[in-house]
Amino acid sequence: MASPPLRSHPGPAKEVLLAEPWFAGSHRAWAEGLQRHSRHHISLLSSEPMGWRATLERSAAILAARARRPPDLLLASSMMDLTDFIERSHFGSVPSLLYLHENQLTYDRTKPDLIRGNVNWRSARAADRVAFNSRFHLEDFIAALPMLGIGDADTETIRQKSVVLPVGLDLTGLERDDRDAERPVVLWNHRWETDKDPDAFVDAVLEIAHLPFRLFLTGEGAALTRLLPVLTARFGDRIIHAGQAAEAEYRALLSRADVVVSTARQEFFGVSIAEAMAAGAVPLVPHRLAYPELVGPALVGCLYEPGTLSERLAGLVTEHGERETYRPLARAAGQRFTWAEVAPGYDALIDSMV
Repeated sequence: MASPPLRSHPGPAKEVLLAEPWFAGSHRAWAEGLQRHSRHHISLLSSEPMGWRATLERSAAILAARARRPPDLLLASSMMDLTDFIERSHFGSVPSLLYLHENQLTYDRTKPDLIRGNVNWRSARAADRVAFNSRFHLEDFIAALPMLGIGDADTETIRQKSVVLPVGLDLTGLERDDRDAERPVVLWNHRWETDKDPDAFVDAVLEIAHLPFRLFLTGEGAALTRLLPVLTARFGDRIIHAGQAAEAEYRALLSRADVVVSTARQEFFGVSIAEAMAAGAVPLVPHRLAYPELVGPALVGCLYEPGTLSERLAGLVTEHGERETYRPLARAAGQRFTWAEVAPGYDALIDSMV
């Protein structure tokens, strides 16, 4: 998944200002993780989400008003208009790195948001370097630029200054718990929203509900209220947990998961799947989006094609040997994304820019 390593020329630690206007969830975990694990001095300039449209439109002005002394390098997250921020903060002479967690041109593939996608394009054009969380995301974004009328020369400019830097993960406390060996645990750890397609997951588990497995359901979203009663009626006390979980509880439950499932229609990286794999859960994920890259070639057998989810899931929950074959491969795949593994790539890029 990662780009070839950059040559690092370690000198004095640099002062890096990380502007994160969506300081919640995986964005917050990424910002705080990088702050803890980078060799550079990273200061956070952050704000709480205001809804994705308002955040993209207003966060540059809000954060620029709080910016003070120019840093050695500006690292900006994707939910901000970098061009506007640079102008308002008078940081025009400061090297800038844009980190694209997501983009609005391909977030909803059925209805691209050209207005806010243009914000992503302007930010990428303004940045000295652009980092994407996956190779899939890099190629996906570049392939979408013609929707904005962007020509080949400008598209190639973005490609040439872009690198892939995966999201780092804090895997502290993830110790395998095999208490459920007789009844494997199937994990769903995504938002219960349309882009993650929870209905497809519910349909699949209901189809094989006669098999001896349990469910661990985490996350929140509009569909949970509608779908949880359906699952409860069929699975009852076979549901170990449903809804949001505190961090310690989530990690404890994560360590019990045997299979983690995704039915996502949109995914640029896959933090929740990566965490579950690192804990020893075997992934069962669509053969599309960032997933082939995320799981890697050793787990190509864990990618499913449309219409095969329930059949593939039935095989994994009933075949202990198959799960145990894949489990060490899954752990190794997930642990590629520990901060110890990925932070040096961030540091090397920063060193090369300052």
